[in-house]
Amino acid sequence: MIINPTRCFMLPKIGFSLQSQYDRPITQVIDLLRKTGFSAVSPVWSPKLDLETIAGCVRENGMTIQSLHGPLRGLPDLWGQDPARSAPILAQCLAAMDACVTYSIPILVIHSWTGLDYSFRKSDLYFHNFDILVNEADCKGILIAFENLEGPEYLDALMERYADRPNIGFCWDSGHERCYTPDRDYLQEYGHRLIMTHLNDNLGITHPQGILQGTDDLHLLPQDGTVDWEDAIKRLQKAQRQEILNFELKIRPKGDRCTHDLYSNIPLEEYLVRAYADAYRIASAYFDMKA
Repeated sequence: MIINPTRCFMLPKIGFSLQSQYDRPITQVIDLLRKTGFSAVSPVWSPKLDLETIAGCVRENGMTIQSLHGPLRGLPDLWGQDPARSAPILAQCLAAMDACVTYSIPILVIHSWTGLDYSFRKSDLYFHNFDILVNEADCKGILIAFENLEGPEYLDALMERYADRPNIGFCWDSGHERCYTPDRDYLQEYGHRLIMTHLNDNLGITHPQGILQGTDDLHLLPQDGTVDWEDAIKRLQKAQRQEILNFELKIRPKGDRCTHDLYSNIPLEEYLVRAYADAYRIASAYFDMKA
């Protein structure tokens, strides 16, 4: 499916979460995304991220940087009271926030928790490091979107603590909901605070005994999993309206732990065309447009 822009009065705005798994320079990937039809990107922060180059390429292509994803590792340490463990990840989150300011990126996505091995007790929660992040974001005019992953109790605790903070919102990951918490409807609970989407598909909980597994987090194209997209669109339409629908899709999920390698043997150009076709179908329904 290739979209012909001349058939549409206005194309839906569709974003793409950049990964670090492509077989070519990131500037070429951004060029391909623009030619395919995407209008925004969302990189993942790391100390090695060349955001200056990304921002320049995005500007040249007439696109926008919709959000910056915060660091991916060490997030559980933010809940700890040992500064020796929490200080490094807090510093990385603050550095990502500074990058948002420098490059005029409005949203910083932060994982509420990562990992399936945990023991949650509400009375043990320690919010000091998150308070620093939230207050700093408020001072700098940055929105923080807490994302649903494993450990839904931690997301609930953050959304409850910062319920009255206008710079704190929710990032809905459709795939995480499907494979980690299929009985939760996060959009019903937090849709009024939705400020970012990570739309992707997976096969749900695949273990025959219903055991949660990190390898079920596949980030497949929306046509290749078991998410009910008709229902997802209806739920999204009831949530806070989004200007851009972002899709977080991965050519090879989980790296060496990949259990469903569907895309790594096809050219990147073909993968992005398929990704845009699927994203366009969902976005055009969400924005109530007709091709």
